[in-house]
Amino acid sequence: MRMREVSDALADVITAGGAQVSYQADVIVDGETAFEALQLAPAQLDWDADRQVLGQGSCSIVYADENGRSIVPETIADAFTPYATTLSMSMRVTSGSGFDELVPMGVFRIEGVSDPRERYTTVNGQRLAIASSMRLRLADEFARVVEEDFPLPQAPSQTSSAWAELQALTGLGVLRVVDDVEIPRDLAYDTSRIGAVFSIGRLLGGRPYVTPSGLLSLLPDEWPDEGPPLTLGADDYVVPADPAEWSAAGVFNEVVVLSFDTSQNTVLGRARITTGPLRFGGPFGRRTKVLRDEQVTTEMQGQELAESALPRYSTRPARRFSTQLFPDPRREVGDVVSFTRENEVTLTGRIVQLTLAAPGAMTVVVEVPSA
Repeated sequence: MRMREVSDALADVITAGGAQVSYQADVIVDGETAFEALQLAPAQLDWDADRQVLGQGSCSIVYADENGRSIVPETIADAFTPYATTLSMSMRVTSGSGFDELVPMGVFRIEGVSDPRERYTTVNGQRLAIASSMRLRLADEFARVVEEDFPLPQAPSQTSSAWAELQALTGLGVLRVVDDVEIPRDLAYDTSRIGAVFSIGRLLGGRPYVTPSGLLSLLPDEWPDEGPPLTLGADDYVVPADPAEWSAAGVFNEVVVLSFDTSQNTVLGRARITTGPLRFGGPFGRRTKVLRDEQVTTEMQGQELAESALPRYSTRPARRFSTQLFPDPRREVGDVVSFTRENEVTLTGRIVQLTLAAPGAMTVVVEVPSA
C-alpha cells in the first residue's frame, strides 16, 4: 500500500471531518534555505498520471518584511526566480480541538513568476515596502528534465542497472521500489531525455515520477495493496462520483508495432480481432493502434508485443470517476481505493488525478478497469 504516512490522530480527524487545512513552504535557493514556513494563499497542487511532469501547481505569496524589504524579484540572483529556487511545500491540518499536524506534500520548482505587486511608505525619508506579493507557477523536478534534451541521439551510460541509469539521466536520488534489471545493449535514446527516463521506467515495469521528498521513484504497473476507501455519502463535504460516458474512442481492432532492428530495418508486429462485432473490417471498421518502441529490435519481439497489447486496446477503456471530498494528505496518484456509488455498487480503482486547493475540497479521479 502506498499513501503518505501521517499520524493515526490525523487520520481520525480527516474521517471525522470539520478540520481546516492551509499550506506553507520553505524556500530553498541553490541549496540554501532563504525563507521558512511562508504562508501560501491561495495554493493549488495537482498530480496527473497522464502527464510526464506528474506534480504541478500554483500559489500566491504575500510578504511583509520587518525591515521594509520587497521580495519581488529584480535580478536573476533574487530568491523568487525560475532558475535555482524550489519550494518544499507542506499541508497544515488543524481542528478546534487543538489538533495541529504538518504533512510534507512535495518539492516544487518555480517555473514562472507573475502578478508582482508592492506597497510602499516613506519613513524618515526612506522608502520602505509595507508588503509585496506575487503569483508562482510550480512543477516537480521532471520539469527540469523535460528541458534537458540530448544534443544528439545516444546510448545509455551503462547497461548493468536501470535504477543507476535513471539516476544518471535525472541527477536525482532514487527510491527503489522494484527489483533492478539490466538494459538491452542495443537500446538507444533519441534526443529527448525525459523520453529516455520513461523508456527505462518501462523496463522496470512502471511510470517514473518524483516523490514528495524529491526522489525519483516508480509507480509500478502492478497495483499495490488497497488503501482506506473513499468515503462517499450524504455528508456536506462529499460530492458523489460521476462516471465517464460510453464511447468508441480509444477502442481498436488491430495493433501494429513499428520499430527498428540493429540494422535499422523496419520491424513489424501485427495482431487483429478476427471474430465478433469488433472484428477487423467488420461493422466496427478498421481501427489500427500503432505502437513504436525502441526496445523492440526483432520481428519476434514485435509480434509478441502486438499480441499482448491487443486485448488492452480492443476493450472498452477503463472508466474514470470523479469525486470531491475533504482534503486528505494521505492520498497519492497510484493509490488503489474503493468507493461505493449512490446505487450501492462498490468499485475499486487506482487514483490517476488528484487536486488539492486551499481553501477548497480535494478532487480525486479514480480509474476503474472495465469489466
